[in-house]
Amino acid sequence: MLSSAMGWEMPDWEPLTGWAPVLACLRECPDAAWRAAALPLSQMAALTYTSTRGSYFNASSANESVEGWERVQTADPPAGMRAIFFEQHASSRGVVAFRGTDLDRTTPSGQADACADRLLFGESGEFPAFCEQFTTSTLDYYGQAVDFVSGVMKLRPNTSLLFTGHSLGAALAMMVSAASPAKLAVRGTLTPAVGFGTPSWLQPLKRRAGFSPSPAAAGAMFAVADAYDPVEAEAVLGHGLVGQVCRWGMHKPAPPSCKACFTTLRRGGGRIGAICEACFRERHVFAHYIADVRGPRPECVNASDAKLPAG
Repeated sequence: MLSSAMGWEMPDWEPLTGWAPVLACLRECPDAAWRAAALPLSQMAALTYTSTRGSYFNASSANESVEGWERVQTADPPAGMRAIFFEQHASSRGVVAFRGTDLDRTTPSGQADACADRLLFGESGEFPAFCEQFTTSTLDYYGQAVDFVSGVMKLRPNTSLLFTGHSLGAALAMMVSAASPAKLAVRGTLTPAVGFGTPSWLQPLKRRAGFSPSPAAAGAMFAVADAYDPVEAEAVLGHGLVGQVCRWGMHKPAPPSCKACFTTLRRGGGRIGAICEACFRERHVFAHYIADVRGPRPECVNASDAKLPAG
């Protein structure tokens, strides 16, 4: 069981309908139970990088899944949005994990991601010349994400879904979650989302889809991050997140690679730039989160109350 009158127990993914018990655990259960709830989600997010085409691809992971879960469907075009649908038949639960940005701009995967990032997040300046090789449809990652989830829902109409991902993938998870009552009316209810290192996604959703999330979203969304991840820190400063913001290391001093970066962020230095590059590599790249999830649980607060760490 996930909980009992005596307190929290290890969530063992036993047959339970829906994600409510797991979300309750993410909000308040102790370290061991939190790890058991979050670890499978982090492993699914990791597989979106290592088992789809791009610079992180590892042939040994090509058809890999997570223990206790079946890998049912994968979106893996030569260039475009990547996602994997996992299902656990015993619990009637499913997870759609979205991939984050491929940072290698010498590959079609990385080039498409770079162009899609600019389009989705409304970055200023000219698009790189290599963006011209891609169609508007290819670079519409939000639209592709909605279409992929719509297909999953038609394939498994009785499966209770949750969305997850890292970075760009986390933003897509949150945006599709917020859109689920309107765009994915097969369910008629909001689908929960857990993001790792989540960028600001409220304005991209409003700009791309024309609406803001319903008040119910606050109870179903978790943005999990290192407190010194500059991507989520920027989202916290810009009030671009909804739900629970859960961060590791809130009371620790800034690592050397992040001191200048966070000083700039606190002074209102705009979007993260070159000064945050080392901090980005150390605290945002997903390999860092794989280690974090295996440690103590993060500290969670409502997004409206979230602030940068004091260090």
